Amino acid sequence: MGLNAGKVQSFVGRCLYYFLMNGTMKAYGVILERTVSSFNTSHAIVGFIFTFQTSVAFMTAPAVKLLEGRLSPRIVAILGGLLATGGFVFQAIFPPTSPWLLLLALSVTGLGFGMVNFVTLVCLKDSFGREYPTVYSVTVFSLYVGICTLPPLMEYLSRNFGENVGMLAFGALSSLLIVNGIFTGPCCASPSEVESGMPPTETDDLVAGERGSCKDTSSRLALIVEHREFVYLFVTLGISYCSYIAWSLYLVPYGESIGMDSSTAVWLSTLGGIGGILGKVIGLGVLRVGLAPPTSVIVAATLMAVSYCTTLFLGAVFDASGSYRYAFAMLAVLGLAGTVVSSLWYWFILTRPAQKS
Repeated sequence: MGLNAGKVQSFVGRCLYYFLMNGTMKAYGVILERTVSSFNTSHAIVGFIFTFQTSVAFMTAPAVKLLEGRLSPRIVAILGGLLATGGFVFQAIFPPTSPWLLLLALSVTGLGFGMVNFVTLVCLKDSFGREYPTVYSVTVFSLYVGICTLPPLMEYLSRNFGENVGMLAFGALSSLLIVNGIFTGPCCASPSEVESGMPPTETDDLVAGERGSCKDTSSRLALIVEHREFVYLFVTLGISYCSYIAWSLYLVPYGESIGMDSSTAVWLSTLGGIGGILGKVIGLGVLRVGLAPPTSVIVAATLMAVSYCTTLFLGAVFDASGSYRYAFAMLAVLGLAGTVVSSLWYWFILTRPAQKS
């Protein structure tokens, strides 16, 4: 697999997106309790507001697609980086005094991440061609690096300098998306991929549709219905995202509720991120062995469900501040098992050849 500037840029851009999008989302759990107190509202309302960064990033995908059809990928990526950075800087300079202002700031940040998500995904696919499934899986490692590092960073900065300094640091990190956007080139298939005669996959069809070659909405729906694996994938991701977002926001408050102080509870996030990295390695190893994806997914999903129950049991029975078993459960469960599930499903869907009628 030869490297060039386009491949390096698309790979770095995708890693930055994963690192910042998920790391900052996880860091919101560090300030959730203080935000609830400052707004004098409920955990449910503040948790709902914090989810808007992720929700807006995904829900605005159709609008971002239309925008990408009128502007170059470079402009879309730069605008996305500016919005993501602006949302964090706004919170740093003008600390939200009401839930509505916080909702606005997170929506702006989410829109920016959504624009970056679209461009980096398409450019990564176009730059790497047949190596895309492997490279895509490797970029996900940066997601867990963000989960490991950004929550402790927010805890340190907010405790010693204030939450506005933490948000300013996130804004500074997000500005790297602007720099990456400046170097974004046109996203189009490489000549070697076109000349290779490589058979198309479902991912090829969907990404082509995102770029506008599949104009008819009914044809897109037919594509999804025809390939039932995508329906399974949507259900799997829906369930996993629900548990992942809840884990992201409420893990640190949960640790505090069972006896940990905030400076200790924040390291549960790091343990989960380490577990995610290990889970990614195990998932790739299982694929190399050749275990059937449906069987391996069922086994991993069962492990995840049992592990969630085990974690809650350990938290209820043992003193969390002195229980190594609880820390081990966080490492092996909430990060590792879920990552095995997602690794296997993504690889299975991305590499399965399309069935032509």
